[in-house]
Amino acid sequence: AGNHCVAHFYHFTEGCSASVHRSETHWQVQKYLQNALPGAVVCERHFEAIERRADVCWEDRKVIFEVQCSPIAPDEIKARQRDYRAAGYQVIWILHDRIFNRFFRKSAEHKLEQLGAVHYYTTMSATGEGQFYDQPYVGYSRPRPVPRQISCASWVTQDGLLRANGDRQLLASGH
Repeated sequence: AGNHCVAHFYHFTEGCSASVHRSETHWQVQKYLQNALPGAVVCERHFEAIERRADVCWEDRKVIFEVQCSPIAPDEIKARQRDYRAAGYQVIWILHDRIFNRFFRKSAEHKLEQLGAVHYYTTMSATGEGQFYDQPYVGYSRPRPVPRQISCASWVTQDGLLRANGDRQLLASGH
């Protein structure tokens, strides 16, 4: 009897540390980003000054990737955006489409759009298979349109700028 918390995901090395609060799918997205982005990329980076732990921190570009494979409150999105910006980092949200980009948009998605936050969607599975895409599913068309796949490399221009959703804008890292 008593409270027992079994730690798992210890098999993820190369900078991803164990956590009992992450799903296998969440870890696969983190691991993919860590391996796909050039330069210093750290999983689960702790920011003591703002009391946050970033899912993935791309140190070279001052970018935080927040991976969401579960629902999140709009106020928490706003707080994370504010805190990471105060620390000098830009946030890119990766939303899993098992939860997000569905027929009815979640309040979290509305908050991201309201804040002008950069966000992408993923279909990544617990085995590390899947893709990232940038266009939201809107309207009533059935079946759902096939998402336009993107790669992490497409998020960075030759000038070192971050490319936002659908190439609608360019954001300088750290701004």
